[in-house]
Amino acid sequence: MRETGCCSSSTSGLTAAGGALRLSVEVADAHTEVLDAPARRLPS
Repeated sequence: MRETGCCSSSTSGLTAAGGALRLSVEVADAHTEVLDAPARRLPS
């Protein structure tokens, strides 16, 4: 993904299955809170 150039502290992937898309993002432990904050606002 092109975001690697600006966000080298994370790893992301996009998977298509069953007619849906799934975005996965991984970060180092030191950055977990930064990623978790907006994720808590997403509907489950």
